[in-house]
Amino acid sequence: MTLFVNMIELISLLGIGLMAGASLYISWVEVPARQDLATLDKLVNWQSIFPKAMAVLKTSGMVILPFILLIMVFRFHIGWLVTFVLLMALGPFTAKKIAPTNEILLGFTPETDTSEIERKIADWGRLHNLRTWMTGAAFAAAVLASLSM
Repeated sequence: MTLFVNMIELISLLGIGLMAGASLYISWVEVPARQDLATLDKLVNWQSIFPKAMAVLKTSGMVILPFILLIMVFRFHIGWLVTFVLLMALGPFTAKKIAPTNEILLGFTPETDTSEIERKIADWGRLHNLRTWMTGAAFAAAVLASLSM
């Protein structure tokens, strides 16, 4: 049983770490690099990258949650509960705050007012930064929970 639980914990840590790392990469590399582009290039860049990134992050989040639940069953620690709550909160946060911005950005065309494009891309970056902090905090809580066992 110990090997099984250790494997579940390792899978959980790797999955959460990958999610946090991907979010951090987007916030610290993609978003700043996009700022150096012309407005329409920012839009094209965002529209080409977003669908792929969303698919990966959404899928990984849904896959990792059952592993976290299993860890809480076998090795309950408040850190795993914090991890679970933060990752569960990503769904409603994304649906209520980020998804509307995503839809607007996906609907923009080269004819859209450039100031509106700039504003929405900046809004998206700020919202994504909050999501990055949430996944980073979830990873930190999971690591602390794992180390305390």
